Order: sequence, then structure tokens, then C-alpha cells
Amino acid sequence: MGERIKGKVLVVDDDKNLRALCSDVLSIAGYEVDTANDGMDALDMINVNEYDLVLTDINMPRLDGNRLFETACLKNPALKDRFVFMTGDTMSVYRNNNRKLFIKPFKVKDLLYHVDSVMAKRPERPRNHAGEINKSLRVA
Repeated sequence: MGERIKGKVLVVDDDKNLRALCSDVLSIAGYEVDTANDGMDALDMINVNEYDLVLTDINMPRLDGNRLFETACLKNPALKDRFVFMTGDTMSVYRNNNRKLFIKPFKVKDLLYHVDSVMAKRPERPRNHAGEINKSLRVA
């Protein structure tokens, strides 16, 4: 799979199975991963931890991904380019204001592509070799 930049990722999704899958895939790929059930829990975590990337669903109860992004970036402007959005709602693509977004269901290689592309913008981070993972695994 090539080299990956180490980093800390927060995965935010109200679907516990998808959250666990993303966490497992990113952990195997060499990232340190925390998870949150929704935007409110994610904000609490962002307030006490430093993340290199936030991978978030858009449609969630209590606080959706777009409001999470807006609120988190008010407190920490450095996060502005550190969010990746995912959604099963194809209409969200048109309302996402050119933010990095991909559609569920997705392939593991697509998840890694989006995360790696954001992490690659931080060349000062040390690089490591991550293990190969099953590229054919699909998320429902």
C-alpha cells in the first residue's frame, strides 16, 4: 500500500458497525484511532485531544457532521482542512460546500485514499510502513 503518515484520527458515526469497521481499517493501516457516536461526543473529545483528521458522517442525531465541522473549526481553525465527510445521502454531495466527501457504501481502498490524501498534507509527520489490508472488503 505504500507509506503512510502516522497520525491520530477521530471517527464519528452513529452507526456502530461502520464506526468499528473504519476504526479497525485505520488502526490496521497504522493510524491511532478514537471513535465517537455523534457530533456532540466528538466535540467533547476534540476539546481534550488533538486530532490530525476527523472522519465524520454527515447525518447524525444531536449534532450532524456539518455542525460538528463548523463548531470544531471555530474553536480550532487548524481543523478546517482536516475533516473528511462520509454519507449515504447523495443529496449531501450538493450541499457539502466543496468539502472532502465520499459516499457510503464505499470500498476500504476509498476510505484509505481519502484519509491518506489529507494526512499527506502534513509532510513533517514521520512516515511508517503500514500492513496491507483486504482491499475488496465492502461497507454496506
